[in-house]
Amino acid sequence: GKMVFIKFFAPYCPHCNEMAKAWNELAMYYNEESGRDDVLIGSIDCTNSPHGKNLCAKFKIMGLPTLMFGDASYSGVYLEEYGGGKTFGELKAFALEALLPQCTPGNLDACSSDDRNAMQTYMAMSYGQLNAKIESTVQKLQELDEAFSIRFKELQKVYDGNLLEKELQNTETRRNIKLIKEVMALK
Repeated sequence: GKMVFIKFFAPYCPHCNEMAKAWNELAMYYNEESGRDDVLIGSIDCTNSPHGKNLCAKFKIMGLPTLMFGDASYSGVYLEEYGGGKTFGELKAFALEALLPQCTPGNLDACSSDDRNAMQTYMAMSYGQLNAKIESTVQKLQELDEAFSIRFKELQKVYDGNLLEKELQNTETRRNIKLIKEVMALK
């Protein structure tokens, strides 16, 4: 699929206007210089056209500008929000690295052999099997989180014990220094 980098904006938004020049430079770079026709740099006005408003609602755009990137296949299912810098150099550096063909069910050519095999295995599964796989994977994540939480609490107890021991030793050491200084003052 085509890789996209989309700016959701409003004409009255000061932050949108601040980055407009850099965004337009990036679009010109991809249109005229990059030699890549598989990348689209675009802008969507969230205030004016009905289609723009609908897209902003679909992607749950809350703040402006919001930049999203990824594979435009499957109605933008693979788009992610960009959170980096907004200068031309920062946008271009990101785009050159991130806007490469991604391994998705619609683009198996971009997959490593391991990822392609996994993808084909998933594609051969029924919806029920896929849901069961998701549930088991979510369960595994929960188990990992619980194990981490238990281990963290154990380590926190060790840390707290070591911290208390350190404070007790510091208190004793300071008391000894004070006594030594008092003895020195009397000599």
